Amino acid sequence: MGIGGTELNALRTAERLDDSRFDVSVICLQDHGPLLERYRRDNDRKALALLQKISPVAWQHIHLLGHYTFRGDKHAIVSAHYDSVWRGNGAIDNATGVEGVRRVGEALVGRDLEHGVRLIGFAAEEIKLTGSRYYVDEASLREELDDVLGVVNLDCIGHGEKLEILASPDALLGRAIEAARSLGLLDRYVLETGPGTGGVDSHWFAERKVPAATILHFPYDEYHLPSDLPALVDERQMDDAIALAIAVVESQLARPIPR
Repeated sequence: MGIGGTELNALRTAERLDDSRFDVSVICLQDHGPLLERYRRDNDRKALALLQKISPVAWQHIHLLGHYTFRGDKHAIVSAHYDSVWRGNGAIDNATGVEGVRRVGEALVGRDLEHGVRLIGFAAEEIKLTGSRYYVDEASLREELDDVLGVVNLDCIGHGEKLEILASPDALLGRAIEAARSLGLLDRYVLETGPGTGGVDSHWFAERKVPAATILHFPYDEYHLPSDLPALVDERQMDDAIALAIAVVESQLARPIPR
C-alpha cells in the first residue's frame, strides 16, 4: 500500500484485503479540521459537541477493516490507529501499523485457527485514544467484550531504536517476550517492555482485563514531525513486528490467557 495519509490508509488497506475471505467494511472519517484543532488545542468541549453533531457516525471512530470468522464468536483483534498528528505526515505513526494489520490478516488466512480474527483501524488515537475507547465501551454495553480473547495492536512498527512490547497481564507479556526470543528478535533489537496501558490503543482493553499488547519500534527522532516520511520505513523492522504479532495472535487463539 502507499504509506501516508490518514483515513485513506484504512480505505486502501480494506481494498487490498481479499473479500472472498474477509467480510470487509470501512466507515470513512470526515475531517473537520478547524473544530479538531480547537478540540486538540483547548480541549474545547463545545468544539467536541459540534463535531459529534456534524458527524455522529464518523465521531464514533469504529473502523472495521475485516473480519475472518473461524469457529464461533470468540475472536482476537489485530488493530492499529490510522490517524496522525496535525503536523505529522504519519508514515511511521501510523501508516506502518495499518499496513501491518493487513499483512497479519493475509498471513492468517488458511491457517487452522480455533477462533476468528478481527482487523480494526482506530481513528482519533492522537486525541486521547478516542476511537478505541468508544469501541471498548460499546462492546462492553453489548456484552461482546467477553468474546475478545486478546488484542495485538501495532503502532510505529517501521522505524525506531528499540523493540517495545507493552502487554497486560504479565502472562501475555512473558509469552510475547518468548515469541520475540524464538524469532531471534532479541539478538537484533534492544528490548523495552511495559504494561499494555498508557498512550496506546491497547489501553482500554487492558483496563477491562482483556489480554492486550502493543508492538512498536520506538523512539525515533522524526516522531510527530513533518519529517515522518515514507523514506524512513525499514522493511526488516516491519517484517519482524508483523512476525511477532502473528505469533502472539496464534498463541492467544490456541491457548488463551485467562483474564
